[in-house]
Amino acid sequence: MSEKKNNKNKWIELAVILIGLTLGILHACFDVKIPFLPKSRTEKAAEEWQKNLEKKTEDLKKVNMRMTDQTEP
Repeated sequence: MSEKKNNKNKWIELAVILIGLTLGILHACFDVKIPFLPKSRTEKAAEEWQKNLEKKTEDLKKVNMRMTDQTEP
């Protein structure tokens, strides 16, 4: 019984290793985003830059609307 359980644990361990290797290869070679991997500093900076750009765009739209409202009779 103990030998069967030990054998099963080895198969589970092998499966986990193979899944990890597969995800690693997908991430490294094909730039597949793995949701549970930590983000790199570059990705974090890009997200922050995108948020700032969206906020400035919204602000400019508001200003444009105000200017349009003021110039209309």
